[in-house]
Amino acid sequence: MKRFYQHIIIGLSLLLIGCNTNIMGQVNPVIESVSIDENNHVEIQWKQLLNNENEIYIISRFEYFIPGDDQGAFQEIDRVSASDLTYVDENSNAGQKKQIYRINLEANPIYESEEMQTIFLYETIVYDECALTNTIKWTSFFNGFEPISYVIKASVEGDPNFNTIATLAQSSLTPVDQILTYDNELVTGDYKFTNVYEYTHSGFDPDQIYTYKVEAVYAIEGLQQGSNSNSQSRDTPAYERPDPPTIMAVSVEEDGSVTLLGEITGSGTINGLEIWRTADQNSNALQFYQQLESGNFGAVSYSDSEANSSQTAYWYDLALTDYCGFKLPAVTPHRSIFLTAEAQAEESVELSWNAYEGWAVEAYTLFRKIGEEAYIEIHTTSATSFTDNDIPQSGEAGNISYYIVAEAATQPGEPLVKAASNRVSVGFDSELFVPNAFKPGGYTPEFKPISRFDPAGDYVFQVYNRWGQLIFETRDFQQGWDGKYKTEKVSRGTYIWVYRYRNAEGRQIEARGAVTVIY
Repeated sequence: MKRFYQHIIIGLSLLLIGCNTNIMGQVNPVIESVSIDENNHVEIQWKQLLNNENEIYIISRFEYFIPGDDQGAFQEIDRVSASDLTYVDENSNAGQKKQIYRINLEANPIYESEEMQTIFLYETIVYDECALTNTIKWTSFFNGFEPISYVIKASVEGDPNFNTIATLAQSSLTPVDQILTYDNELVTGDYKFTNVYEYTHSGFDPDQIYTYKVEAVYAIEGLQQGSNSNSQSRDTPAYERPDPPTIMAVSVEEDGSVTLLGEITGSGTINGLEIWRTADQNSNALQFYQQLESGNFGAVSYSDSEANSSQTAYWYDLALTDYCGFKLPAVTPHRSIFLTAEAQAEESVELSWNAYEGWAVEAYTLFRKIGEEAYIEIHTTSATSFTDNDIPQSGEAGNISYYIVAEAATQPGEPLVKAASNRVSVGFDSELFVPNAFKPGGYTPEFKPISRFDPAGDYVFQVYNRWGQLIFETRDFQQGWDGKYKTEKVSRGTYIWVYRYRNAEGRQIEARGAVTVIY
């Protein structure tokens, strides 16, 4: 009996010694990485600190669907010698789902590694053509070593070199989903879950094919390790979009309204068209002004009847809204011309204006009209000021109007582009001279007021006899009294004259006096 107990004690001692060897000698294999290559083959690397070159390792992969076994199980896929410590699984399904591996010692299968699961990058990559983003999803990496971070890598147009586009700390990630680690099978008596994470890649150029993969970074005994996911690709076609609008010209009409002429080219969808405007000297102050109907491609014409073009110049911009809701302003805003004029001592007119902005000006052409006559061209200049010394002489109207036309410096063969300023009027006032004697039929055939400039308006000239009887009246400044009343010459004597008119400033002027008729 004593010998029996001695054998039991010796057996237990040997068992404890074996356990300690397992603990202290680290005979269990340690999988260091399961990394997927460009062919979706999984390269498994492990280490074994027990120095035994004759050891054989059993490589097992979890099979999700095994005939006759609804639970699934780890199945041996190969055996390798101790000198390898690396194995490439060319029959894996790593491009379509996550893979789980385990390594056992052939001599003693209870000495097995912890499971290590590959990262599966989902085939579906969500491309947002408006935001220009790609959103990828992947399953979390797991083994006994918690990942420090996930490194997102991408290549463009099939380039074999992947560049890091983001490094995401494990602690900063929040799962967007969870899936059962072993699909729907209960393997260990408890359901295990695998987290699913996502990342959105932004700021890239469209019309490219982007290929992604994810690397889990972790540490084993203080040394950094990494395992790569499978790779997935996504093309990023750009949506059809219009070109930025082009403003051709901003021109002031004779009625004071401002006409904007533009053009929209390109293709795609136009969801809206806007006019932006400011009277500020700086185009940076442009503000939304008017919403137009969704435009069509081609010419754009807009009339701004609310502009106070006789007081200031305006900046205009044309902006369209495309299919994705992005606003595309014109490449160059344009500024209208504001013209001012000031009479100088009844001798000249000083004209000045701001430069037209939006395109290079080849020349400014000045136009003038007198009274109700038609406008005529009087001068061409590249400057933004001009002195008109050619003021009309007596007998012509004192109400003079001007405007400027800017002409674009276009290339040969291109259509001429012009932009007009506001119209501005200058009134000249000079006293009316009325003679105090008149000889009908003499050197001066008519009696009338004389002035260098015609009255601005509402002119009336009258002649009365000594009894207060009206014997002559006219509203034409060029017409005078011929000394007759009802076709008969009046007799010698004194007669009363009266004139009334509105001057250039709009004031009503009235005067009266006497004239002596002599023969």
